[in-house]
Amino acid sequence: MKLLIGLFALIPLCSFAGENVEHAPRHNSDVPFGSAQDCPEYYGLYHHNVSVELLEEEQDNLKQDITSDIDVYGLASEQVARRKVRLAALQEEQGLLELARDNYQASVDTLGEQGDQFRIELIEPLNGLGRIDVQNDQAVRAVGNLERALLIENINFGPRNFNQVFILELLSSAYVGIGKPEQAQDIEHLITDLYRQKNESLGEELMCRTIDEMVASRHSGHDMFTSKAKHIIPIS
Repeated sequence: MKLLIGLFALIPLCSFAGENVEHAPRHNSDVPFGSAQDCPEYYGLYHHNVSVELLEEEQDNLKQDITSDIDVYGLASEQVARRKVRLAALQEEQGLLELARDNYQASVDTLGEQGDQFRIELIEPLNGLGRIDVQNDQAVRAVGNLERALLIENINFGPRNFNQVFILELLSSAYVGIGKPEQAQDIEHLITDLYRQKNESLGEELMCRTIDEMVASRHSGHDMFTSKAKHIIPIS
């Protein structure tokens, strides 16, 4: 209901932006009247308000779900911890960093008490803690959380998996913050290697797919060699 009210509140501003107003922008006849082109400032403001309202609504729903889960499973349950990770992510997106950090930490504490200290569910909240700590110039604390997240990532997915790049980028900043530029540089080299490995993997996949298509085209009676070969981009 609030969203509809917000929309109708803006319709008059947009619909009559070009009528009987001195120096009003000329309307483009190719675009429906009352569109974003007529009043981009109101259009952007409306969508910003919609986004904020949707985030707040989702946050309220999550809080209700958490309350229900606490009644059913208990405060120190895995179900509550998982929902708190999602709630923390929403709060972080809204800039509520202290609240977000508290919920990330609560999730880490609960999940860590479940027995397995290297479970993959710990990666996201640890990474969230590190991300917020880097923003708050708490580099020492960030290093501890990010190194733990990286260890769990490597144990579960291997030391050469590409997804760790997002942890490594934060960890590099944290190392600079604690006065260890050499370690930050080592991290940057590793990030570069992982990106190179990813590009090579994508290049091989593209090449294999192109060859398969050419073989299939031969069997179907169509010669696709010329048309396909020019799209193969060598990986340097």
